[in-house]
Amino acid sequence: MSCNIDNGICPAAAGLDATHLIHSSLTPDTTNMNNTCTTKDDRQECTAATTLVPSHPGVTGNNPRSMAPTNSIMLSSTTQRSQQRRNLTAPNDRPIVSQSVNTSGASASACSQKSNDSSYSTSNQCPTCPSVEPEQYPSAFGTIGQSRPATRSPSKSTTPSTATKHFESNENESGVSYQLLIYYQNVVGMNTSTADYYLACSDTLFDVFAFTETWLNDNTLSQQIFDSSYMVYRSDRSAENSKKVTGGGVLLAVRSNIKSREFFPPDGRTIEQVWAAVSLHNRTIFIGAVYIPPDRTNDSAVIDQHIVSLRWITQQMELSDNIVLLGDFNLPGIDWTQSASDYLYPVHSHSTLNRLSERLLDSVSTAGLCQKNDIFNNNNRILDLCFISSELAHNTVVIEASAPLVKLCRHHPPLLISISISPPLVFANTAESTYYNYRKADYSSMNRYFLGINWNDILENQDIDNATSSMSNVLLYAIEQFVPKKKAKKSLNPPWTNANLKRLKSLKRSYLRKFAKCRNDFWRSQYSFVNRTYKRLNKVLHADYLNGIQTNLRAHPSGFWKYVDKQRKEFGLPTVMTRNDTEASTSESSCELFRKQFRGVFFSECLDSDQVSATVQNVPSLSSVGACPTINRNVVQDACSRLKKSTNAGPDSIPSIVLKM
Repeated sequence: MSCNIDNGICPAAAGLDATHLIHSSLTPDTTNMNNTCTTKDDRQECTAATTLVPSHPGVTGNNPRSMAPTNSIMLSSTTQRSQQRRNLTAPNDRPIVSQSVNTSGASASACSQKSNDSSYSTSNQCPTCPSVEPEQYPSAFGTIGQSRPATRSPSKSTTPSTATKHFESNENESGVSYQLLIYYQNVVGMNTSTADYYLACSDTLFDVFAFTETWLNDNTLSQQIFDSSYMVYRSDRSAENSKKVTGGGVLLAVRSNIKSREFFPPDGRTIEQVWAAVSLHNRTIFIGAVYIPPDRTNDSAVIDQHIVSLRWITQQMELSDNIVLLGDFNLPGIDWTQSASDYLYPVHSHSTLNRLSERLLDSVSTAGLCQKNDIFNNNNRILDLCFISSELAHNTVVIEASAPLVKLCRHHPPLLISISISPPLVFANTAESTYYNYRKADYSSMNRYFLGINWNDILENQDIDNATSSMSNVLLYAIEQFVPKKKAKKSLNPPWTNANLKRLKSLKRSYLRKFAKCRNDFWRSQYSFVNRTYKRLNKVLHADYLNGIQTNLRAHPSGFWKYVDKQRKEFGLPTVMTRNDTEASTSESSCELFRKQFRGVFFSECLDSDQVSATVQNVPSLSSVGACPTINRNVVQDACSRLKKSTNAGPDSIPSIVLKM
């Protein structure tokens, strides 16, 4: 008996026990997945024929506990090509070298020297974490006692380097308390895989997502890709920024509990770019996603607008602010080499650069940015560039992600950018909201309180408006005294999450951060194994969740419409709102901005008596309307008895359940 997890069949519905699911999740799969990625702009067909590897490289037999790690894992072709990169000695440490820089005398050396560093270890023990003990991996239904997965052969992309030393020394000296994790990828179209991306991004593992070539349009809502855990900033392809109708597009998604806001450079909508600012305690990081199509690299209007936008962003910065610029610049003719400070710069003697490309690189250098991505694609080229402020680059690690979110395109390997920051991020106002729990109210004591009130003394000699206000105050005081309050804590997990998925998510986050810090194959294999198990279980639970909504559609239609509403509407207000030069990040300050905004729209005008008399001439008299209605105790009791018992309050903050009880 086998468990068909990939097809979304719930193991419980199929009558399978935990052993079958564990065995299915760990048994080697020899099925070939052919993910075809066709770039519409350059018309190059990118077919990534990915053979699924075993979830654990050493599984043998039918017993999921009898596992022995293999000795080695085949290096990927991308990693092998990365090892063949030229490592020329930099004449100076400038991040980006303009045309005037002399690169003569640079000598080539094999980058495999780093891979043969004696500090690197291929054992089952983390070379930088000698105190780590063997762990147990949680399966879909429990824990599997087993050895650690086999480590891969040393490669350049995972070998500790100077950047790692900077990272660790900064942590020791400055007390680094947070790793800002950014996932970047040219996804080559996500409009046909929105459900897969929704599942992949639901674990909130990364702080920021940066996507290029999204191929999205107005027909695809951001809520179909991200839930309320992220603030999404998009710039889809349109007639304003492209001559083509389809393809292109960029996207940034920042975790909603991190203060962020979008920036709009002048005429920035004429190109495919999006900018967002992430707030730290004493500075701001401006994150940009850029896509330059292959047929626009020689378009001076496009390149000039990118230069103007970057210059405008630098003008908005304070001295302590930084920039992270990610994107597919489509400059395959540049030969990037590494400097002594672990930056990358173009070698003009080995590069093919036109005048516009040189101007673009010079503008990046003028902004104080340096290129950090040295991950080659299958054509031994670097199309996706990662420009980071030189002050921040020492604390930044750019490596190839251990696995793509959904699909892998051989022209665009996914990148993991880990930025060590101190002090930590400024998180958005996520205070727990409180509400009255009317279901546990003490209505007996509340009624005794009402019976002890002399209503005649309170309401006597008052007009209708004051009497209504006095009665409302009494009711609100009773609610405050006899109705308990409850804190509503917003869950960061999707509604289909269970305890096992939460444990896997916690392990994924831990292993990912350790992999980004240590940059070795030990933590890569740790993370990859847990990630595969998490994806399988997440897919099963999500399918079961959707099946439950459909099954209960007739009995509980509100659950169905609640799910539909989440898929088609925006989630609340931005984490940061601005008006002129004023910034607001709390509910009170945001309301104050709205008050100032609309105060200029409405105005109060004093009317003279003649204008008032002319206005009321057309108002009918009370005698023409009818006799004044009689209101007594019986009328009020009859009206209250017809109210539906509800805990939802109206504008007066008094729910009907208080009047009925």
